[in-house]
Amino acid sequence: MSDDDRIKMTIGPVQPVDRETALTDLVADMTLLIGKIDLGLQAALDALPDEEARAKVWADAHKEAIGAFYEGAQKYTTAIIAGGYAAYFTALSLLSGRFSDQQLSAATLSITVSLSIFVLHEIFSVGITTYRGMRGTLEEAKGGKAIGVVWGISFLASIVAALPAMGLMFYVCIKHLVN
Repeated sequence: MSDDDRIKMTIGPVQPVDRETALTDLVADMTLLIGKIDLGLQAALDALPDEEARAKVWADAHKEAIGAFYEGAQKYTTAIIAGGYAAYFTALSLLSGRFSDQQLSAATLSITVSLSIFVLHEIFSVGITTYRGMRGTLEEAKGGKAIGVVWGISFLASIVAALPAMGLMFYVCIKHLVN
């Protein structure tokens, strides 16, 4: 019996709603891949002599999987935020004629400060992770409260700096709609 057949027996057949789409195929392939990884992990666990060793291998594997999912989520979040900044600057350029000079300057300064904080945070995170990675293990590089605290502060500062820009954009749009 093949691994794919054992996986299907364990988790059941994958029955996508619309098999014609690439997304559905991707989900089916990912389900099989995760099943294969689980079978491999189970085989490795069964080969270990005691329960403590099995628990450690299982915990390490799950930490690694969670780390991989976290990295994917972080990349997705960064892409969404970058897209938001691009959309704001596009809207600002399209509506710049409706802003007074002072409003345009304030909105541009506000969003630029927010974007600068975001970019500096990304550079800081990559730098710290790279530095720690050269000094120790990758797990140590990604860990630590400092990155989390800096992320929280950077996130809050970026939002606070962007609020005046967003407020001015809404004000100008609503003023145009009312008049």
